[in-house]
Amino acid sequence: MTTYSIYFLASDGYLYSVNKENGQEFWRYYIGTSYFSHPSVAHDGTVYVAAGKLYAFNPNGTIKWTFNGNGSLRYGPSIDSDGTIYVAGGSTLYAINPDGTEKWRIYSDLFPYFGDCVIGSNGLIYVRSGAYLSCIDKSNGKFMWSTFGNVGTVPLVDSQNRVYVGCNYGYLRVFDGLSGTLLWEIDLGDWVNTAPTLSSVGDEKTVLIGVDNKLVSVHTLSKGLANTSWPKVFRDQANTSNVNTDLVTGNASLTTLIGTMPIVPPVSNLSAEYNRSGNSLTVAYQWNYTGYDYGKAKFVIYVKLPGSSLWQYVGETTSRTGVGLNNVVFQELSIDKVGVNVVVDTRQSGLTVCTPTLK
Repeated sequence: MTTYSIYFLASDGYLYSVNKENGQEFWRYYIGTSYFSHPSVAHDGTVYVAAGKLYAFNPNGTIKWTFNGNGSLRYGPSIDSDGTIYVAGGSTLYAINPDGTEKWRIYSDLFPYFGDCVIGSNGLIYVRSGAYLSCIDKSNGKFMWSTFGNVGTVPLVDSQNRVYVGCNYGYLRVFDGLSGTLLWEIDLGDWVNTAPTLSSVGDEKTVLIGVDNKLVSVHTLSKGLANTSWPKVFRDQANTSNVNTDLVTGNASLTTLIGTMPIVPPVSNLSAEYNRSGNSLTVAYQWNYTGYDYGKAKFVIYVKLPGSSLWQYVGETTSRTGVGLNNVVFQELSIDKVGVNVVVDTRQSGLTVCTPTLK
């Protein structure tokens, strides 16, 4: 039986490897800094961590090699399909070969820092560079374009090489990955706190992004993540930062995403009724899954009002068959769509959508 490890750095300065099933410690290594990246896992099991320098660990916890760079490496590591590691510190972005030698570096005094890279399917990588979004040719480290956008998050690149970023002052912006042209933007009304992600199961593909203390879902025509080794922050929908897991790209099916941790199935047989005079919303569905950690499932209800592109949260339940919500009042006295998202810890099914009956 395969034993899965979870790697994390703690405030005590140690990198830990623990058993995914029971939390038993396999090993620890003292790095000795509170400024570090997330760990990333390569095809051969090598664990990379940026903490001043780039560390490469064997799966048993021994050091494979280190790369010093400018001594302030902190962002990344993002791993390409050929094993190249992209890591940044300050105004320098590095591409490192799997043996620890430098492939190329790019420095710009125009930007105070580079962040985590994501990888498109067109030979290009995308990175937050200060308040800019930059596109770089991954073969040689040359800038292709940079565009100002008050960028505040790690980008996400989809299967059509459109690049999504959360921006300061409350905007989600989408750029053409080849030209850098702004395709569209939407004002989310408050400060953006998280990098965007795509829901990949359900009737609609949506961009999910944290805004202030809310999770906002924005409809998109995207078919899924770019089919590359690192299309978003932490790589995949399960945020594993491990290239040995499967990505859900295109039109997703209910298949295993990572080890024994499946993606969350959506509800079925969804129907809804909105009583305008009584201000009540009744939602019915079926969800009969057991095992794993499905006992923690909660069902989050959203509505979309006529003429609006945003989903609004109206309530949640742990019932697997439906819920009745009272005091659901809208000025429009109408609801265009009802959606249900199944959430298990940090994983989710994406919205299943229906048109409600109005009474």
